[in-house]
Amino acid sequence: MAQGDDGMTAERQFAVLVLLIVIGGAAAFFHLASAAPASLRFSQNGVPFYAHSVQHPESGKCLSTRELVQHFLN
Repeated sequence: MAQGDDGMTAERQFAVLVLLIVIGGAAAFFHLASAAPASLRFSQNGVPFYAHSVQHPESGKCLSTRELVQHFLN
């Protein structure tokens, strides 16, 4: 391959492009995760969307946190 002293090689250009895409993707993910409105983080009753399941004490059945909150609110 012939290259000039002041030119970038194709491999270096590709590496820079990949680095810019990775940095842009990480920045977009961080922005979406940190600037999400409260309506996307919690349900109408205040239950987090990404909450763990809980075990029913009598039957042992796994219930979602949303079902548990609805049971006690109704």
